Amino acid sequence: MFALAFMFLGMLVGFLLRKTRIPGHIARLFIPIVCALLFAMGMLIGHNPMIMDNLHTLGLHGFLMAFSSMVGSAVVVSIICRLFPARNTAGSTGLTAAAAGRTEEGLRENGLQENGLHKDGQQ
Repeated sequence: MFALAFMFLGMLVGFLLRKTRIPGHIARLFIPIVCALLFAMGMLIGHNPMIMDNLHTLGLHGFLMAFSSMVGSAVVVSIICRLFPARNTAGSTGLTAAAAGRTEEGLRENGLQENGLHKDGQQ
């Protein structure tokens, strides 16, 4: 409960500061902070003799859970892809190649020239 309160407090502060540069500076610290937390967690696990004595069984169970999660996800994605086949689209935007501007006709429709400039000469 304590951790959730901090998360919601962070969300509120982030919402209030969203139009400033502060969240961008904090985002740069995210990876080092996560690495420090993982290092601290690893130190605590390595210091606990009960975990270290049972690591061979815990590691096997962890591997099996992670592997079965990946296989299960792949099976579900495969089923969904078979139930809902992809349309002939240009990328993940759902636009046709012409609408995405990837053909000469699409470039003309969007008012672009082949060099990427608009008709008025701006990019």
